[in-house]
Amino acid sequence: MRIAMPIAQGQLCMHFGHCEEFAFFDVEDGQIKGKQMLTPPPHAPGVIPQWVHEQGATMV
Repeated sequence: MRIAMPIAQGQLCMHFGHCEEFAFFDVEDGQIKGKQMLTPPPHAPGVIPQWVHEQGATMV
C-alpha cells in the first residue's frame, strides 16, 4: 500500500491546494518500508488528485 500525506510547514495539511509537498509512505505488513517527499504540481482543479494517483498512492 502507498499512502500520500499532504504537508505544509512540516505538518499535515487539510487542503491539497495549500500543501508544499507530499510525503508518500510505502507500507507492507503494517510496517513503513519507504518514504518519499515530492513537490506537487501547481494547483488547478483536479490536477493534484490525478498526480497523487499517478504516484501510486492507494490512500490519502
